[in-house]
Amino acid sequence: MEAARLNEADLRMEMEQMKLAGYAADSVKLALQKQRIDSLRMVTPGIPVVVEKDTLFYLYAKRGGHTPQQRAKDVSNVIEALGTRFNLRPDSVYLESTDIVTDLMYGEKVIISFTDQDALWENCTRDQLAASKRHVVVDKLKAM
Repeated sequence: MEAARLNEADLRMEMEQMKLAGYAADSVKLALQKQRIDSLRMVTPGIPVVVEKDTLFYLYAKRGGHTPQQRAKDVSNVIEALGTRFNLRPDSVYLESTDIVTDLMYGEKVIISFTDQDALWENCTRDQLAASKRHVVVDKLKAM
């Protein structure tokens, strides 16, 4: 019985060490990504999300095989389409987060998905980025 307890304790200790090693690897990976983005920031222009000749914000990173240019165009089109709705309620724009992305939503429609890469380009967390861009989009929808 004592041997089983010791074995269980050893397994728990090993699992805890593996978890800590994973956290360390994640933080090293994040630091390397941030360093790379910091060096690219000087030479990489952002792609503007433009609605009615008004630049709302910039995108820098790919997402799901879409270039920043494609993403910006798609987001602009979605916002413009929403802005023409007669029954639009801009305050109903909300955020939905998962482990991978934070989506800016209106009803069941995804306006834009923000990733950790997007947040690194803006020097903030993904949730902070999404919240700030939500305000920008809501203000634009109200003005339309």
